[in-house]
Amino acid sequence: MVVFTSSCSSDPDEPVVKKAKFTVMLYGCGGATLDEDFLNNLKQAIAYGSTDDVKMTYQMKLSKVYVEHRDVGNMEGTFRMMLPEHMDTTGLDVFKLPTTRIGDSTIPLYDPQTLAEFIKWSAQVAPAENYILVFWNHGGGWNIASDARKARSILSDDNVDYHTMALWQCVQGVKDSGIRLKVLLTDACNMHTLENLFDYATVADYCVGASQPTPDYGTNYYNLLKHLNSVTTGDESLEKQLQLFADGQQAYWFTHPLETEYDKGEYYGDMGVVDLRKLPAVASVIKGISSELCLTYDMHRDEYDRAAEQCHLLFPARDAATGNYQCIFDAQDYFNQLAITSGNGILRLFADRFAQAMAQAQYRVTCNPPFRNWKDNVSVGIIITNEALYNELGYESTYPLLEFDKQSGWSHWLKTNQHHPSGSITYID
Repeated sequence: MVVFTSSCSSDPDEPVVKKAKFTVMLYGCGGATLDEDFLNNLKQAIAYGSTDDVKMTYQMKLSKVYVEHRDVGNMEGTFRMMLPEHMDTTGLDVFKLPTTRIGDSTIPLYDPQTLAEFIKWSAQVAPAENYILVFWNHGGGWNIASDARKARSILSDDNVDYHTMALWQCVQGVKDSGIRLKVLLTDACNMHTLENLFDYATVADYCVGASQPTPDYGTNYYNLLKHLNSVTTGDESLEKQLQLFADGQQAYWFTHPLETEYDKGEYYGDMGVVDLRKLPAVASVIKGISSELCLTYDMHRDEYDRAAEQCHLLFPARDAATGNYQCIFDAQDYFNQLAITSGNGILRLFADRFAQAMAQAQYRVTCNPPFRNWKDNVSVGIIITNEALYNELGYESTYPLLEFDKQSGWSHWLKTNQHHPSGSITYID
């Protein structure tokens, strides 16, 4: 017996939904201090507006402390929305924009299922050939602190006792959605670390972000949409527009500084674009560096300790419990300092190879003074700590789970090293 089957639409006149080139999906919360910045970013996006080629969706919630003091209208609780077409934002009451409330403000953004459901919803209401996910909020790189729950990664949410989203939760949520990202944009501080990027590579082709602190007002979404709408076809065009966006964003940060204790009226940060598919070559080089450091530690311990002290710290903050500086440092600078202080020719070779591998994976990182005064770029963040803190703060049960460590074996050096950098050299005078 042969069975023939066929199917047809129940409504032959039903229009076929044309896919956009890109759908940008913004996921975040006010983080207790960033609500006005989010609303400003939303107005930037509305000023450009949704187009046939580029759509944008949101899943957001405002901060508990923000909502307590004002009527937020349609932005109460946790809400989703589609970016409308271009609108004049003069006098626009953003709280009256059409939104869909999906629950109260206690919905856990850190839950991978919450993220997966948002991505799947976005693909349903705004189908596209390529998807871009934006994590919007405070960021802390990847580190262990006195309260790891509040310091591990991104999306600090005061509605749920400042619970943040750990790296594995970010990645798992994307995997559970069944959609591979074309671009992951981390609109938050300190997220361009090797520890993060290798895990991002399991779910995305490109990552755009900063290794250092960024101003509270974050990314300019008018410019992001403008550059995405300028993409023609193929990765080469996308790469060009992402780099133009990153260059323009960093320049804007420099000309619109914040008066904070970190930047003192000037912003010294970076903005980079990484092709995550090219990271395996980077891991191979770092594996060689880690091995050489461990083999020669007894011979060059003093020089290696001095190299760490001369390396540039990317995140100037202390851990409240230990008093130690958070340990995100510039990777290229660290490898260079190790080679210079020790005179180890093998490390010199590896430092040069790292620069070559990163040049293949990471398009030019734009940065501000004083880095421009003494080097071309910053590179990317990496964790440097010592054996005692590695064990005391719980790295031994978490760091080996990172894709970065699986490929590079960097933890072998962290468990061998006896010196934790003091953070004496940063971009702060």
